[in-house]
Amino acid sequence: MRSSIRVQGSGFRVQNPKWAGSPGPGGRLPGSPGPCGRLPGSPGPCGRPASHRCRQSTRAKQSLIAAALLALCAAPAFTGCAAYHVGARSLYAAEIRTVYVPMIESNSYRRNLGEWLHEALCKRIEQVSHFKVVHTDDADSILKVKLITDTKRILMENPNDEPRQVQASWQISAEWIDNATGKELGQPVNVPLPPALNPIDQSSYLFPELGQSYISAELQIVQRLADQIVSMMEQPW
Repeated sequence: MRSSIRVQGSGFRVQNPKWAGSPGPGGRLPGSPGPCGRLPGSPGPCGRPASHRCRQSTRAKQSLIAAALLALCAAPAFTGCAAYHVGARSLYAAEIRTVYVPMIESNSYRRNLGEWLHEALCKRIEQVSHFKVVHTDDADSILKVKLITDTKRILMENPNDEPRQVQASWQISAEWIDNATGKELGQPVNVPLPPALNPIDQSSYLFPELGQSYISAELQIVQRLADQIVSMMEQPW
């Protein structure tokens, strides 16, 4: 089959041109302008061919990869040479594994307050730290706690002289000692005084008119004291 192409603007016809072929799916010959009027490989709307845009995207990806590698290499220079740890275990001394908590002494005339706080404290230690509470005094450390006072006072009364708001307060002392060296562990205090002179206080408020009981207020005090004692066992910064 012979084919010819007429050259626009002249009276010549080209017989069997090498670039001539059968029309494509769109009815266009190979190499003919597309719907937008541009030949394949011609510059786009921005004046640059599509291959140039591909090279630009490749260069952008290479730049991002180089920046990420540079950030990873420079990270140790900004963080320092110290070995940082992540997680709750990093808050407590790694050389201490076991803690012995003797039964809490109580100066109160009310019964079972020391046992109540002792149970809550042992559970809280094993819940938030890696320490294991043992029942022998040959542990790595010893945590001594003493209940100094427990008070209750009325802050507000109703017109019938009945308590409307009551404050319950406990005061304790705590001392955590390294069994091997005899040194005190945990957070340091601002004034180096004996534990009896550095008491820990916790209070709770109850409203009898709302149905709240004194036991519920004391339960809140016990939980807060256990949290505070365990937080004092963290390593100093």
